[in-house]
Amino acid sequence: MLAPAPRSIGEPMSWGACGLLLWAEGGRKLVQRMLPSRAHLAAAATPEDAAAASVGEGFDWLLPGKLTASAVSADSVFLATGLDEGSVVLWDTNLRSERYVMQRHSAAVRQIAIMGAQLLVSFAEDRTLQGCDVSTDPETGQGKLVFRRRLDESVELHWLAISAPL
Repeated sequence: MLAPAPRSIGEPMSWGACGLLLWAEGGRKLVQRMLPSRAHLAAAATPEDAAAASVGEGFDWLLPGKLTASAVSADSVFLATGLDEGSVVLWDTNLRSERYVMQRHSAAVRQIAIMGAQLLVSFAEDRTLQGCDVSTDPETGQGKLVFRRRLDESVELHWLAISAPL
């Protein structure tokens, strides 16, 4: 995960690693562990203290179903999870909570892709591909369904990605 690095007013924003977000397919929880700062590690009295500090604090997010697919936005702010009962949940890692729950598929979600804070696309075992607007726009965004298509049986989907020229 990335977070804004400390800066003075007027300095350009930069990003630095701040933590790890771990999850496993078929699991029911997300585990977040925060990484200590350089200053925190430098202040450690012994190498053992530094090693203990490197584990960091953290918390667990309990999911409402088994995890079958996931994707993280390029800036690490959003995490999308697809579940075995067809739900797609968009999590905000800064707020440490769910942001939107998308319209459900009728089968387990198999692939997810995110484009910034704008579009989330998911594909499920029922062969449906759906896109949701995850922007904050109250009319069209906030997780509203943008499109849903059932793919032909002859199409095999192995990988899902969104390109910018949409």
